[in-house]
Amino acid sequence: RSVYFHGCTFSTSHDYSPVIPTGIGIQSNNANFIVDPLCTSVNQNECTHWQFSQFYNLDYGIKALASSPTKTLRIDRAVFTNNHTGAYLSAVSTPQVTRCTFNVFAVDTSLIKPYGGLYLDYCNGYKIEENNFHGNPSGSRTGCIGLVINNTNLGAYNNAANRIYNNNPFNNFDVGTLAQNKNRSDDGNNNFGLYGLQILCNDYNHNNYDIAITRYSSSDMMGIRNQQGIYGSLPMQPAGNTFSNNNPISRYHNGGGSLNYNCHDQSGSIPIVDPTPLITNITVQPYHNNSYTDSTTCCPSSFTSGSGGGIDEGKAR
Repeated sequence: RSVYFHGCTFSTSHDYSPVIPTGIGIQSNNANFIVDPLCTSVNQNECTHWQFSQFYNLDYGIKALASSPTKTLRIDRAVFTNNHTGAYLSAVSTPQVTRCTFNVFAVDTSLIKPYGGLYLDYCNGYKIEENNFHGNPSGSRTGCIGLVINNTNLGAYNNAANRIYNNNPFNNFDVGTLAQNKNRSDDGNNNFGLYGLQILCNDYNHNNYDIAITRYSSSDMMGIRNQQGIYGSLPMQPAGNTFSNNNPISRYHNGGGSLNYNCHDQSGSIPIVDPTPLITNITVQPYHNNSYTDSTTCCPSSFTSGSGGGIDEGKAR
């Protein structure tokens, strides 16, 4: 319990290859641990320089498994580069992954084995905020995925209200954010937006698919929360994602149950906040006269207090 890693480096001396195992940086089973930066310079009791933890050229930077609801972890300001999967978390309760950088440089063009930055598998109560996700800027993006969320609304967590918030950017991926299977409550389309996963205030650029929702059955219980954002005039209420402007295949592909996407007024917004026309199975509802002005107003950081009320009064409810 309470194992701390401060400013550590986990790496191998050669690039990751899908046919040559390269090991795991941190592997845990039912353990609590924290990955934090190390303060290396102080001025008047305030840290002026941080040494971030590094994970590179590995099968998994971090692989954390859990079967107890009391086990959790925190990963803050770490850098994951050229790993098959940066961090894989399975059944971990209330994990926090914040202010990290995931560099996912896919190199497998023969086996087409997917590469990923962060994978949340059967997790819940998570905080995934203010991370940077970078894909392959020049080569093939096939199988290159920034973030995967799989099955977060199951069993006792059926009515959980999770969110992916304020990550900037997701760029140069095949899929920026992939939500798989059951990430909404059992009443599916009839929950009036009360429960399930929301994907809010993330920035997407130069991806084939910015956001993709997939499922293994045709049940209406599959997919993400029916209401994404709130249809309202306050700047923090709409979903607040910004989308690719590089002719992507789809800005928002929904293969799950019906989805209502509440966005800012595109007519008065410079970034693309309305994903149409590159959408699938989504009802988009822009709130007129509520334009996206800037990220600090429309998508305030949860690490500092925002103006005009807390985030819980807007997107999180």
